[in-house]
Amino acid sequence: MTLAPTLHWSSNRFWRNGVPTRVVAGSMHYFRVHPEQWADRLQRLSDLGVTSVDTYVAWNFHQPSAAAEPDFSGWRDIEHFLSLAASAGLDAIVRPGPYICAEWNNGGYPVWFTAGVRGLRTARPDYLDEVARWFDVLLPRLLPLQATHGGPIIAFQAENEFGSYGDDPHAVAVIATLLRERGVTELISPTGPRRACSVRAPSMASSPPSPSGRGPTRRAGSRGPVDQRSPSSPPNTGADGSTIGGRSTTSDRRRVPPAH
Repeated sequence: MTLAPTLHWSSNRFWRNGVPTRVVAGSMHYFRVHPEQWADRLQRLSDLGVTSVDTYVAWNFHQPSAAAEPDFSGWRDIEHFLSLAASAGLDAIVRPGPYICAEWNNGGYPVWFTAGVRGLRTARPDYLDEVARWFDVLLPRLLPLQATHGGPIIAFQAENEFGSYGDDPHAVAVIATLLRERGVTELISPTGPRRACSVRAPSMASSPPSPSGRGPTRRAGSRGPVDQRSPSSPPNTGADGSTIGGRSTTSDRRRVPPAH
């Protein structure tokens, strides 16, 4: 039996289990905040009146080497981060990319991946096969945390900022299909200009986009669909904790543990 998504967009508003609702989302990226501070910072978001925390998943933070198995321990324990979000009374919006931008090194792609694969952000099989292998490892950790199973995740985002580069009209829909095929039942928000999102997989029928064609999630104080790139995001951060393109001003960032 296919579960209906907890959250859906219809008649220019969000509905949660058939009841009109408002989503006030704030970004907090687990890979930029020391895990000892996760619970405190998530509680602060909740105290501000935020209803949902959104976070990217940085592939290269979990698998910096092709020879290594993806690491989900310690600082990389996204399941623990999301469980803490639930304990703080927050829903979660997960943005697994695979391209995330986020002012993060290589847009979240592992260097070994971009060095060996052509056709990034397209529907090319060689690109999608590798992305599918990553999703096969990542998504089993996230699926039990969906709201339909009693967890905090109410939505996923397919891709991010599509159109900044890449113009394959099928690319976003194919990523959404990979998510659906692996068990995502919650709302999937596409991203990018309307032309990039016009071709959708049939399984996305229960997840209508906003009138603008971008992801429907709204931030506190916004009037329109969320801009996927926050101007207050910290500068680009490499796997060793270094910053590129400016000085870090985020007090929560301690040195990221070296890749291993």
